[in-house]
Amino acid sequence: MRSPRGGRRLRAVLVYTAIAVSTVKANAAEPLRILPSDTDPRIRGFNLPHSCWLPSGPDRHELLLFLPGTGGRPKEHFRFAETAARFGYHVISLMYPDNMAAQKKCGKSSDPDAHLKFRLAIIRGGDALPHRRIAPYDSIESRLERLLTHLTRLKPDDGWKEFLNGRGGIHWDKIAVSGMSQGGGHAIIIAKYHHVARVLTFGSPKDYNFRLRRPPNGFDSRTATPLERYFTFNHLQDNGHGCTHAQQMETLRQMGLVMLGVADADTTGPDFGHAHVLISNANPKSGGFHGFPLFSGRAVCPVVWKYMLTAPVK
Repeated sequence: MRSPRGGRRLRAVLVYTAIAVSTVKANAAEPLRILPSDTDPRIRGFNLPHSCWLPSGPDRHELLLFLPGTGGRPKEHFRFAETAARFGYHVISLMYPDNMAAQKKCGKSSDPDAHLKFRLAIIRGGDALPHRRIAPYDSIESRLERLLTHLTRLKPDDGWKEFLNGRGGIHWDKIAVSGMSQGGGHAIIIAKYHHVARVLTFGSPKDYNFRLRRPPNGFDSRTATPLERYFTFNHLQDNGHGCTHAQQMETLRQMGLVMLGVADADTTGPDFGHAHVLISNANPKSGGFHGFPLFSGRAVCPVVWKYMLTAPVK
């Protein structure tokens, strides 16, 4: 891989970007917003609305689940959600208990499983910390299942039922899990235990054990989802929000993703050499280095999003 750098890009990338951006704007639509408490009256906290989009392009019969980062809100990342809808996805940006960062709470733990335990508590319910318990109905999985059930009743002709199995649970094979920062870490762990359609992470993973000086357990190649379905997009100078870029790459090596290819997102073509780790060094217009993959507004981003959303997977 060449060292990522901003500036010059291939003419084909620029042409494609212009088409992709204009198409997304032409098909943009306001999402349907649903309060978590409307799907389950037991929910009291983290009750800002979920955001839900229908496909604006040919239906690919897959749902993109997006998980915001620490302190994030489902109303963010509209451009990415609209892009996914344009490429045929149903899209849900989910509100969940996201005020605690796994890295902040577990980065100096003597337990190599601390990050994994923390994330599983938020994903499934359980003890995230000694004095903080996530009720099962407040977990990511329960909130998603209740939302899909609610949408199926509210909008029976909109195709949401397809993402529930015959028992009323989540049809994970039809779900692409994605997320920013902490949300990306949750997406990785969800895909570790469920066979999902694909995994897309941005500014993630940021999990690293400073006390043990290595990536934490759980971020490895032992996963229910084939590694060929994982894609991540990060910035070379993202050295905050939990760990450095070099430590982030160490975690990606432990997962086995680096072996599947690393691409310079700023200078390679639309297929990025079929790489699964994409890195930019472009100057962000906004959002800083950590938020670059979703907030920067730079032309390279829609090209990377399109690749991550639509690249053939095994």
